[in-house]
Amino acid sequence: MVEPIEPRVGLPGSATEGQQKSQGKKTEPATKLWAAISVPKPIFDEGFDTEHLQIYFGVYNDGDLVVAPKVESSHLFINGVEQQDWSYVIGNGIRNELFSSLPPGETLEFTYLLGPRYFQKPGIYRVRWESDNFKSPDLTFRVVPRNR
Repeated sequence: MVEPIEPRVGLPGSATEGQQKSQGKKTEPATKLWAAISVPKPIFDEGFDTEHLQIYFGVYNDGDLVVAPKVESSHLFINGVEQQDWSYVIGNGIRNELFSSLPPGETLEFTYLLGPRYFQKPGIYRVRWESDNFKSPDLTFRVVPRNR
């Protein structure tokens, strides 16, 4: 049986409250949002597959307080390069109250059709999504040539 790993809270690489105290830094409540992105499969054929390629976004509040996920001010990185039009993309779409106020134990999930915009050419793509309150692990998938 595979045991799940414990989720890391706060931003990766950020100091814990205990570390902050020992370093003499002012302590603030740690942001406890966990975020991840995914795609339906690891390999896509260029063309039809990439025209329908959606990325799934999720944020979970591990903390005890209501937190604003700040999705609209998030950043999307593809192969280490920040996408400059992301603020336009993420600023569009249907919104509910969870986008501005995520209660403890609640999940915010949504998808965007991003294949036609970002993933048309064959290659390996590493994608990361982050805001002031979270940072997703890298997502890796591949687009292969249609005529193999």
